[in-house]
Amino acid sequence: MKFDLFSIVVLIIVALGGSYAVYIQIKTKRTGIETEATVTDVRTEWERTGDDDFLSYYYTVEYLNYEGNKVTAVLGGLTSSSKDLEVGDRIRIKYLKDKQDYPIMVKRI
Repeated sequence: MKFDLFSIVVLIIVALGGSYAVYIQIKTKRTGIETEATVTDVRTEWERTGDDDFLSYYYTVEYLNYEGNKVTAVLGGLTSSSKDLEVGDRIRIKYLKDKQDYPIMVKRI
């Protein structure tokens, strides 16, 4: 199978995007600011990839950042699988100062 230049460029862009997402998640887990957050919304969505359908979960949380400002964001991470959270649940998250809209769940409280 022979790839044309366009296919190679698309594959490189996808690989770089995935690598960046992994880098941000690792950096957040290692050096992020840890705080408490409250789940304010749980949304599910059916998504199709090829011939398969799967259910994705999106959890919106609210927390106070390092400056004391309220931030509302959807939990980030490399998976959109169920975390068994409900509205009102309290969790620990980590976030980066420059990526406050991408908190990562640490654990339940």
